[in-house]
Amino acid sequence: QTRDFLARFDALVIRTLCTIIGVSRLSANALTQTKLKISLGGLGLRAAMDFAVQARISSISTSATLARLQMRDPLPQNATSVDAATLVDDGEADDLIQMHNARVPPAEHLDRSTLDLGLKQERLSRPIDDQLADDFYASLNPADQARLYSQRDPLSYIWLLQRPNEEAGTAIPTLEFPIAILFWLGEIQKYGGPCAYCQTELDPLGTHATGTCRHGRHVSRHYQTVRVIKNFMGEWNIKAQTETPHIFGPADRRRPADLSLPRVLSEAIFAPLPLLINPTCPSYLPQTAQEGGYAAQLREDDKLEKYSALCTQHHIDFEPLALEVYGRTTARGMNTLKELVRYAVTHSNAEMPQTVINWQFHQLKARLCVTLLRQNVDMILRCCNYRSDHPDDQVDPLEHQERELDYLDA
Repeated sequence: QTRDFLARFDALVIRTLCTIIGVSRLSANALTQTKLKISLGGLGLRAAMDFAVQARISSISTSATLARLQMRDPLPQNATSVDAATLVDDGEADDLIQMHNARVPPAEHLDRSTLDLGLKQERLSRPIDDQLADDFYASLNPADQARLYSQRDPLSYIWLLQRPNEEAGTAIPTLEFPIAILFWLGEIQKYGGPCAYCQTELDPLGTHATGTCRHGRHVSRHYQTVRVIKNFMGEWNIKAQTETPHIFGPADRRRPADLSLPRVLSEAIFAPLPLLINPTCPSYLPQTAQEGGYAAQLREDDKLEKYSALCTQHHIDFEPLALEVYGRTTARGMNTLKELVRYAVTHSNAEMPQTVINWQFHQLKARLCVTLLRQNVDMILRCCNYRSDHPDDQVDPLEHQERELDYLDA
């Protein structure tokens, strides 16, 4: 009876998700991904059926002391395990332990003597979460493996944890949100149709997606990420210049970075260079399916080799900011963002508390993540001839998604 209830509950959760994103069904891979933890590339909609045993063990373990107090029969002071609490009969305890041990590695096995009081479900469920993620990853093709690896980075999934705020630039409009979820789940894979701006054949993860559409008013994902950084610096009264020519001198038109910031009390220039890379491109496979952040690291190293020595010679702090299209960056890229925030905040007030710097760093990451995601969605909308800046009298992509976008598996 309990299993039937849990199955109905899990089915209700999935039906609710499908209603929210406007689809009738999801593919088997997408269903599995929704059940993964957010930090493992999922949506955190974990199936109750998968963790019922761990929830029962945890509830007994964490309530044992209080339950005995309520029965006016407190535990002995030296009691450390549920076995000593004698709250469950031998049959149930043994069955629960056996079912748990069948799903976890030997190092995570329990027995009656190690069933500690206050045992949290998170500790019991972690190895099952990891195993579900590993099994799912092993079942995917290399391109989807690369996508999932890229989505496991904190900068990639911060949009799922961030409270939407339109003024802060971390809100996703109602029309775009369902498509963002489908994009995250890998349900949007086949494209077609001309760009609504320039009529060029579209591929939202390909060349057109990262280039500028000069025949219309659309600004690509690359320049939108630059704009996020420029606007952030402007909020702290630091004027950033984009597309700066002659950075190496009046006769040299080479431009190593899309953004340059004057160093305060110094002749140096801080030049971050946002790069957008698609880790699922064939040229990066299979490495990106085996190593998270490989594509971003490769492009970062290429730019450093090309410009680092020359920039140092001209007193320029050159920092490539490599971002994969799902949001993942490198350790150096994360440090670049931290440096941008520290530079901006301390420029305004050298005595600014570290808590303020940390909060602003979190906000910049969220704005970058949401902006990049919205640009991904905009490319998908334009695949069905939908221009987000002129939504009136156009086809709603969600009403014709199976015909226009092939969101779902056949």
